[in-house]
Amino acid sequence: MTQLLKIVITKLYLVLPTSPFSSVADGIRRFDFLPYLNWFIPFDRCLEVTALWCVTLAAVYNFDFIKDIVRKIKDAFFG
Repeated sequence: MTQLLKIVITKLYLVLPTSPFSSVADGIRRFDFLPYLNWFIPFDRCLEVTALWCVTLAAVYNFDFIKDIVRKIKDAFFG
């Protein structure tokens, strides 16, 4: 049964294209205005700010989680 499943999955995998985005990526390479667009919209800065926001949000959630655990321990033992 596992051998049959392996054969079916392999056949389905061979039907799929190598990359569904290859034609899109080839089309983007033809545009010469991307450096100019990056000058107006600094994507590297947007990425940095988004990453910083995600790290800050994770820190807030972790702090809230730890604070909740400490509160539950305090209520269980002291009160």
